[in-house]
Amino acid sequence: RIHRLRWQTAIQKKSLNPVYEERFEAEVREDEIWKFMLNVEVFEYDKFSRDYSIGVLHFPLRGLRLGDGRTFWQDLKPAKQDSLGEILFTLNYLPTAEKLTVVVIKVKDMTNQSIIFYFLAAMFVKVCLVQHHKQVKKKTRLHKIAPEIVLNDSISFDLPHEHLDDVRAILFLCIPQYTSRSGSIRYDVLGQVMVGSGCRGPGQEHWIQMTRSPRRPVARWHLVT
Repeated sequence: RIHRLRWQTAIQKKSLNPVYEERFEAEVREDEIWKFMLNVEVFEYDKFSRDYSIGVLHFPLRGLRLGDGRTFWQDLKPAKQDSLGEILFTLNYLPTAEKLTVVVIKVKDMTNQSIIFYFLAAMFVKVCLVQHHKQVKKKTRLHKIAPEIVLNDSISFDLPHEHLDDVRAILFLCIPQYTSRSGSIRYDVLGQVMVGSGCRGPGQEHWIQMTRSPRRPVARWHLVT
């Protein structure tokens, strides 16, 4: 039988060196401690998007004497991100007009099992421009889901030049769901990609390339997670 206990700390804001001082306890027999492993995952909290996994730690308790309450420092390892496919889009910033244009070109390799359920449905991409606690949302047209989808839809936002370093764009792959009783429409999010301020890896690199190449569309493939 597998025993799993989960805990979550409070959210620490505006700190690169957060201090928690939180305590979690579990009853474990001393002669069974060797069977257990402590898994720790650190997340960057995002109010408007999914929490981003910064890193993970798998710490086996085998061979440890824990009665004295020892303290351990351990390095985090990058978390494995499950890909739901890839999306190709361009970023283009016009400094004179102070406009950001996102052109969603193509989505491919949508082979995840959760997507197969929707295979005869349509999808769209919602783009959210987020700055601090404000966000502006726009979306593409509906497109039929296929292993490879060509969209070529353009979305533009007003974006003053001084805010380029404190804004991010989140692209959500969405499936519309129609509610028969009220006739209203809601949507399920299949996955997302984030670029801009506070991002890492490709999301940061794509944004920097755009800021260094004004008036020129910069294209890049991103993994959808």
